[in-house]
Amino acid sequence: MRTRLLATALLLGSAGCVSTEPSGIRIGDTTMEQIKAGKTPETWVLAILGEPSSSAVIEGEDDVHVLRYSMVQERTGLLSLFGSSTVTVSTVYFIIRKGVVESLWADRAETPGLFGGGEAPGEKRD
Repeated sequence: MRTRLLATALLLGSAGCVSTEPSGIRIGDTTMEQIKAGKTPETWVLAILGEPSSSAVIEGEDDVHVLRYSMVQERTGLLSLFGSSTVTVSTVYFIIRKGVVESLWADRAETPGLFGGGEAPGEKRD
């Protein structure tokens, strides 16, 4: 009986969520508010945020490219032993035209673990 009680206490005690250290670049709300579409130069974005996680040239457009800044974080709990963890990927996109931020938006997606979760779309800001 004592062994069962101890096992139950250990099991319940380890039921909390554990988050791994995020990897990538986190851009806070205050920083996002400083970046203005049509005004903020790309050089300012790079100076403040550093190199993007990835970038791509928009073919067929004159001097237009996308900067992507992503952060990945995994949360696990007791059921992680059975494959239950949630991975959240947050990405901020900047469309740069002729050296100036033309538009920007943030997107967040969660990959659910064994017992649910979902996807939360971001919002585009012009």
